[in-house]
Parts: sequence; structure tokens; C-alpha cells
Amino acid sequence: MNEHANPHLSPPARPRRHRVNVVLAAALALVLAFSLAGCGSDNDDTPGAGLETTRLTIAAGPVADMAPIHLALKQGVFKAEGLDVQLKTFAGGAAAAAALVGGQIDISFGNYGSLFLARQGGQDLRIVGEASIGATTATGAAGTISVIALPKSKVQTAKDLAGKRICVTSLKGTPTAIVSAALRNAGVDPKTVKYSEMPLPNVGAALTGGTVDAAYVLEPYVTKLGTTLGTRVVLDPLGGQNAGLALNGYSVTGKFADAHPKTIAAFQRALAKAQGLATRAAVQQILPTYIKGMDDKTAKLMALPDFPQGVNPTRIQRVADLMVTDGQLKKPLKVADFTIVPKTRTSGT
Repeated sequence: MNEHANPHLSPPARPRRHRVNVVLAAALALVLAFSLAGCGSDNDDTPGAGLETTRLTIAAGPVADMAPIHLALKQGVFKAEGLDVQLKTFAGGAAAAAALVGGQIDISFGNYGSLFLARQGGQDLRIVGEASIGATTATGAAGTISVIALPKSKVQTAKDLAGKRICVTSLKGTPTAIVSAALRNAGVDPKTVKYSEMPLPNVGAALTGGTVDAAYVLEPYVTKLGTTLGTRVVLDPLGGQNAGLALNGYSVTGKFADAHPKTIAAFQRALAKAQGLATRAAVQQILPTYIKGMDDKTAKLMALPDFPQGVNPTRIQRVADLMVTDGQLKKPLKVADFTIVPKTRTSGT
């Protein structure tokens, strides 16, 4: 120490510029910290980030049309979008639509006819995805939906159905509408036909017992009854003018749609990926895992629907128009007005 230093003198002051730099550095560090925290809480790559809800209960049925959903669950497609999906099985589209309105499920699966009838009754239901489009086998012998008869039946061709008894899965909705349209295309007046409602598992007994003359059936029953009873296809409801008809789809209530736009978008992205997974080989392997009584042989033989990606209101509109012609809808419905078409997701969003 310098003994001669003046104790009353203050130490040399630090340059003012240095103090400013320190303050600025601290401020920048604080801003960066908040920015990183913000990015972490709203990261688009984080599954479920920003969704109004991550849990979805979806109506299901033991049909091939649901194969993409089961494939997606198995391969984690929904989880990748941050969705925890649970399936709840219903007997048909009408029951699923009622459960949707009642709040038991978030997304309904079923034929469009049930949805259109519900809207006609005042329910605000909206389409969020397509499940399946009608298709025929490679040989054209039978499609995913067929009207069949026993081999020794008097019903040998479509024209023989005039005045006969045909059972369908539902008296209201898509089944009678498309069968009636196919009958008209074949030159048969559908008003001469007597329709009755019959669960698919009971069709075989109804045919052999003489309760009905012909039956409207879906796969795998077209193939199963053809193998066990030798039934023949006498009318293809999806042929001619009905070719490529939209069969089943997914819907939500208007209330759910308005409150969960991001969740619906996530479901639509997952559904598009799921539909893309549904190759014939993949579907054949997954069918026996969720359809009771399905064997590998039937899975390989049966006709499968087409699995579209996205939503095409114009295609679905054809079903609504058929129901107007059939007299089930009192006035035309514009499907585009209640369809939520997926938005294209650009990179970085």
C-alpha cells in the first residue's frame, strides 16, 4: 500500500460504457429466456400442444370401413398428433348419431343417411371426414354391398325382385335409398318391393327360413353367406349410376366443432394418414383383430371399400340427392354447408 495515498480520495470510477454494456447483456439474456420458454410451451412439434382437448371417443363398428382407424391406433398415428383415442362400438349409424347428440361420444361413425335424417330433424351435425367409398371386386362379381338370394331362389336377376321381400339393415337412411336407386336403374319400380329391417347376423336364417326373398348385406357377410349358403348376388347397389358412392363418414356436433377446431384439425390429419395406411394387405391382417368371427380366408376373399383421404362434399352430396329422390328427405340438403374440409397444412405451421 502507498502510505502517502490520500484516504479521502474515492477509487477510480469505472467507464460508463462498461456499465451500459452489462445492463444490455442482462436485458438480452432475460428476453432470450422468456422467448425460449414461450417456444417450449407452444411448440408445433409437441404432440397435443394447443389442442382444446386431447381425448376423443369415437363411435366404431365391426366393419371393414373402420380398418384405417384400427391401423392408426396400432401404429401410433393418433398419438403422434397428441390425441388419445378411445373407441365405443354401436350397432349402426342411427345409434351412433343418437349417442353423438347425447354427448356420449365426440365423433360419430356411420352412413351418411343417418346423419342427413338427424339434420332434417333439427340436429346441428357436421361432417369432418370420409371413411369409405363403395367398390367392387376385381372381377366385378360382388361389391362391398350386395343384394343376395339363395342359389335355388326364384330371384335370379334384378328384375325378379319386383314384388319381392328384401331385408335391409335399416329402413331409414342409406340402405333403402341406394337399393331403390339400383332397382330403378334395373327397370324395377321400388314401390313394388316390401322392405323389412334385419340385423346382418340374422340374414342367413331369414333367407333359409323363407322370411325374405333377398337380402341387402355388407361385407364380410357377402363373402360369408356366399361360402356357407352359396348365395348369389342378384343386384349390385353400387353399380351403374351408384358407382363410387360415398358410404360412411365421421361427424361431430356443431357445438363440438365450434369449441374444438384445433382438435378436429388434428383428427383430420391423423385420419388422412390412417386412410393412407389401408392397403389391401394391411386391412386383411387387421380385420380379424376387431371383427368377431372373422377368419383369414374370408378377409382375403371379401371385397373392400376404397378409403379416401380428405373430404369431398360433392361426392357425399350424391347420397343426399338419392335420399331426396327416395322421399326420405323432405327438401334438398347442401352438404358443403355442413362439411368441415381439412385445411392444407403448410410447412412450419
